[in-house]
Formats: sequence, structure tokens, C-alpha cells
Amino acid sequence: MNLINNRLGRIEQTIIEQQKQFDKFNEFNELNSFETINQQINQLDEFQRKLKEVENNETEQVDQLKQIIQKIGAQNKSEQEKEILKLNNQLQNRYKEFSKALQSIKFQFNSIEFYQKVNEKKEKLEKQLQDEIKILEEYLEIQNLNTQLFNEVLNDIKAKKGNYKQQSEEQLKQLQQTNKQKGDRLNIVTNKVYEKQIEINFTQIDDNLIKNYEQLKIQEEQLQIELNQINDKISNQQLNPQQLNELKDQIIKVYSNIDELKMKIPKDIDVQQYNKNYQQNLESYEKLYALLNYIKQYHLTRYYERIKENEQKQKQKQQNKDENDYKKLFYSRLNQVQKENTKIEMEAQDIFQRYENVLFKSYNKMAIESMEKDQEEIEKQIQIQKNLIKSRDQIKLRSKLKDQSMIKEIINVKQYYKITEFTQMIILNMIKKNIQTIQQGQINQY
Repeated sequence: MNLINNRLGRIEQTIIEQQKQFDKFNEFNELNSFETINQQINQLDEFQRKLKEVENNETEQVDQLKQIIQKIGAQNKSEQEKEILKLNNQLQNRYKEFSKALQSIKFQFNSIEFYQKVNEKKEKLEKQLQDEIKILEEYLEIQNLNTQLFNEVLNDIKAKKGNYKQQSEEQLKQLQQTNKQKGDRLNIVTNKVYEKQIEINFTQIDDNLIKNYEQLKIQEEQLQIELNQINDKISNQQLNPQQLNELKDQIIKVYSNIDELKMKIPKDIDVQQYNKNYQQNLESYEKLYALLNYIKQYHLTRYYERIKENEQKQKQKQQNKDENDYKKLFYSRLNQVQKENTKIEMEAQDIFQRYENVLFKSYNKMAIESMEKDQEEIEKQIQIQKNLIKSRDQIKLRSKLKDQSMIKEIINVKQYYKITEFTQMIILNMIKKNIQTIQQGQINQY
């Protein structure tokens, strides 16, 4: 028994040392960049597998020692005790077969929690993607209408004469060019989204296979406890014949339970099919998340561009005026703000380009955790920039329009402040009709 206890002590010490090594490896993994994480995950999985092999091999050697000692001790045992030792050896071997068969099952997901998280979130994300695509399509329709209005108005201006005509035509052509450039980009982004959306294909997965496997792992641990209890009873030299009969019945019952559990172990072909389906779903989930962030980041870059262009216009206006000390201070501050916003806009463009590379140029995939953090920050910044643009557009309209209902229609109902680059002529047309309605009402009063 001292030999066994010494061996068990060495097993425990080996496991502790290997686990410490694993923990250090895992901490190092967390500090590293995503480019090396995939390789490290495979190394960690292999490390855990070898650690389990060490534990199983050492435990098997101890069991063999126990069996040898029991055989030696059985020479002086009764026939009833010899039968129990024989049955117990068969039970221990049966349990090893069951445990090894269970350990040979290799599912591809890192944890059941991660699998459940992906499964729960995918429907919500799919709904979000459909909503975002619908918004892109609505923007395209609005941009097309804006283009038509530009063409109509410019044709009308060409039919007129005078210096005012030339000045108005130049201003409108500048706005028309902005509408076209921004519209072309919107069209490209939308078509790319259509292209990638086709590749998102989730397949149905049988969750019962995982639930059954997890239950078998729990029962494996419970069996180990029961087997240890049986070994402790066998080691007890004071068992009477009745107790030995009860122990025999217990061994036979546990043996039968193991046979039933072995029948429940997932078949290799089912595991392979599950892993194939899971990998397909994981890739679809990654594409879905990346595509959502791609669209959201596109909108954020639009807002940053709008803010930068607005500041450039303010700067141009100040340069065309005489500068007093106050204006010089304002101009200096404007330059500083413009530099800061230009930097932020470039960073946003870089993030947008990164997602475009991942989705459409076969660059390294991004970790889901990184995309989750990106989405949280993107949505936060979108809300901040939308509020800023909304406030500025409201102030601008209030300085030019007295009709508050028209301002409310443009800002709150139509929400054109989000897409001013696609709605210049639409807004002008709305204002023009509003003025005509007011004038006609004033005429009718007389």
C-alpha cells in the first residue's frame, strides 16, 4: 500500500506541475496578438490532451499495481472474496474502456458556453443585418431621387439667362458632384454587402448530441467516485458474507450501468458531421458580425467626413473675411479642431478598410471578442456624431426658416440630417414648396 500511496503522490504532484505550466501558457496567450492566438489555441489543446494522457497513464499504472497486490492477497482469500476481486478487475477494465472511448470524442468548439453564446446571438444579429440592409436600400432610393431633382433643376437653370444663373449652376453642380461621389460609394458598399450576405448560411445542429456528451462526462466522474468506494470496501478486511454479497451486487449493477452508458457515446460519424456543421456556423457567425461592423463603420466614416467638410467650409468663409483678434483666435481654434477630427476620421477609415480586407480580400480573420468590442465602440461613436450633426443642422435650419413644422419634418420625421449628402435637392425642394404654400396662404387672405 505504501508503494501505491507513493505512486499516487507522484501523480498528484505531476498534475499540479503540469497545470501550473498550462496556466502560465494560458496567461501568455491572453497577452498576445490575435495573429498568434489560433496557433496558441491548437498548442494549448494539444498540451491539455498530453496532460490528460499523463494522468491516465499514471492512474492506469496505479490500478495495475492494485490488481497485482489484490492477486497476491487473493491467495489466502475465500472463494467468495476471489470472485469479488475478479468481478472488480472486470469492472475497472470496463470503466477504462468507457473513459477512453469518451475521451476520444473531439468537438471543435472551445467550450459549451461559447457554443451557447453563438447559438443564442445569431438570430438577433441576423435581424440586425436585415435592418441595416433595408436602411442601405432606403438611402439608395433617396439618393436616386436626389439625383433626378438635380438634373431637373439644372435643366431649368440652363433655360434661363443672367449672372445669377451661372452662379446658381456652379453651386448646384458642386452639390451634384458630392451627391454622385457619395452615392457611388453607397452603391459599392451595398453591392458588397449583398455579395457577402450570400455566404452566410447557418445549418441546423442537433443540440442533443452535445447535451448527451456533457451528461456522459458528468456520469464518468460519478462512476469514478463509485469505483473508488468499491475499492475501499474491498480493502476492508472485516466484511462478512452478507456484506460481500451486497458488494458483489453493487459491482454487477455498476458494470451494467457502464455498458448502458457506452451505448450512448456519440458515434464518430455523428461527431464529424456535427463538427462540420459547427465550423460552417462559426464561419457564418464571424462573417455576420464582421459584415454588421462593416456597415456600421461605413456610416460612422460618413459622419466624420461630414463634420470635416463642414469645418473646411467654415475655414474657407473665415479666410474670405477681414480678421480681427477674435476671428484670429477662432480661426486658430478651428484649425486645431480640424486637425483632431481629421486624425479621428483617418482612424475610422482605417477600421473600415480593415473590415473590408477581412471580408473581401481574404485577410486574417478577426477574433469574435475583438469584433464585439469594436461594435460597442462603433455604436457609441455613431450616436455621439449623429447628435452633433443633428444639433448643427437644426441650428442652421432655424437661422433660415421660420416654419418650425418644416424643420421638424426635415430633422425629426425624415431624419435627413443623417444623410445630407444624399438629400441636398430634396431638402431644397421641400423648403421651396413650403414657401410657396405660405405665400399662397398670404395671398388668399387678401
